[in-house]
Amino acid sequence: MEVINKAEAAALKKPGWPQLAAIVRCARAAQDLTFAEGKEVEAREFAALVHSPSSKALRHLFFAEREAVKAPGLTRDIETRPVNSVGIVGAGTMGAGIAINFLNAGISTLVVETDPHALQRGLELIRKTLEADVVKGRITPEKVAERLQLLRGALNYSELVDCDLLIEAVFENLAVKQQVCAELGRVAKPGAMIATNTSTLDVDLLAAATGRPADVIGMHFFSPANIMRLLEVVRGAATSREVLATVMKLATAIGKVPVVSGVCYGFIGNRMAEVYMRETEFLILEGAEPSQIDATIESLGFAMGPCRMLDMAGIDVGAKTVIEYDKAGGLPPDSSYRSLVRKLFALGRHGVKAGAGYYRYDGRSPVADAEVTSIAESLASQHGIAARKKNQSRGNH
Repeated sequence: MEVINKAEAAALKKPGWPQLAAIVRCARAAQDLTFAEGKEVEAREFAALVHSPSSKALRHLFFAEREAVKAPGLTRDIETRPVNSVGIVGAGTMGAGIAINFLNAGISTLVVETDPHALQRGLELIRKTLEADVVKGRITPEKVAERLQLLRGALNYSELVDCDLLIEAVFENLAVKQQVCAELGRVAKPGAMIATNTSTLDVDLLAAATGRPADVIGMHFFSPANIMRLLEVVRGAATSREVLATVMKLATAIGKVPVVSGVCYGFIGNRMAEVYMRETEFLILEGAEPSQIDATIESLGFAMGPCRMLDMAGIDVGAKTVIEYDKAGGLPPDSSYRSLVRKLFALGRHGVKAGAGYYRYDGRSPVADAEVTSIAESLASQHGIAARKKNQSRGNH
């Protein structure tokens, strides 16, 4: 009974997911009613759920995932390239998460860093993440040992010479990524593929830097890269059909749902998220609290609201995409635009990993932080943004 009561309390927090409450009612019927009566309850709940918005959305998602793997010119007869070894440049949070995907799929993985301490931290992060899965009962200690046998680190790009796929996962700066891509083009063996994990930058510019653009493709993993299922596969102007077909097949092998995008700012996910975060920040500058916005979004069925989401992904990651887009001339002529994320970044509030972002963190648990309110009020004053009255209608924005 205690388990059902807890499930009922959790379901009440997610009114956008009516199936959760329906499950609780069915479980209670199984306890309190006869078998025949319980079947009738379940049948009624099922019939009601079929017409619910969440049921329609889940059916749409089912078919959408299957449509997403289709792309113009991508046919079954295209010969794919072998991928038996992967090299990743960058041993930060993203690079480590990307590496885990390939280790879990039994693919030999090399992680390259220029700094020995950064390399060691990255390799240790990979080990700890895999060991945490043992604690959670997802894998056995023997599996961890097998996967770590497939992993090695290096401090020199020349070690990548035998890799079938090379992925750059350095921070979001066009000049830095172009430099790395030039190095990858120099050391990669003939027939090797080169992928960029950029979330917003021009894949065609990065492809040109390699000197072999037909072998280049975007593979944008979402943070945390070893957990999030979505993989944006960015097809450049010169990307060969063989490379696209190979990466789409590989994405499925590592447990991802691939979607093909062309080259544009933010591709698909971040292009949508930019609007989401833009409105979130304007609401905060007008006086809303991050916790209010997150609670509202989560009540609609989202796993987490925008502020918690960006804290988890990394304020630094979000800010750098805005900064780079500004350099490219893509932002509107409004100095208040995304000023909050840039200020949090400048203050070192990089999210969960830094212990502070839109929230401060007790471990991984978000706690409302009055300092963020103060920062937002200061920015609002600086940019002439008037605070709303607390009882003012949300529809006035």
